Amino acid sequence: MKNLILKTVIIYILFTSCSTFIEPIEYSNLAELTPDKLNILNGDYKRKTVNQANITNGDLFNSFFMFFKDKGKDNQNDVVKLEVLKQNKIKVSLIKNGVPFKSRKMKGKLIKNTFDFNRRNLIIPLFPLAVYYDKKARISIKKNGNLMVDTKETGYGTFIFFPFCGSNEYYGAEFEKVDN
Repeated sequence: MKNLILKTVIIYILFTSCSTFIEPIEYSNLAELTPDKLNILNGDYKRKTVNQANITNGDLFNSFFMFFKDKGKDNQNDVVKLEVLKQNKIKVSLIKNGVPFKSRKMKGKLIKNTFDFNRRNLIIPLFPLAVYYDKKARISIKKNGNLMVDTKETGYGTFIFFPFCGSNEYYGAEFEKVDN
């Protein structure tokens, strides 16, 4: 058992060191994001991208959650609400037709004018199925109030002795701020 835990930790370190973001992208017209100005992130944002970036199928809410599938979603009326709770914590909520549907408080930190959310990990170190899944999101805000989002997903695993893996990175998805 001790050997299995040690192997899992080593594999985890190898995978997480390979699944980091590139340096924050300097998008044009970004508003300054500092610890005392984090509240500019507060607000409701349309769930679909305005620039057709294929970020988690163009869905802002799925950029923050692992394995969330909202079947029958009505993207015209749905918004994602961001609420800064502390300097390192933001609440992300899905509002469906004006009613809160699902939310999560997420931790992160400011890095070079962006707010990077801590990764979400799933590790299943069992035989015959071993899985490692990692998902990260990074946000910044434009001067017009729109949200810029980068995400990265990485997954590795084995089924018996057959390995599988996959990775997706999406940079520069823009989501329009909704006026209330």
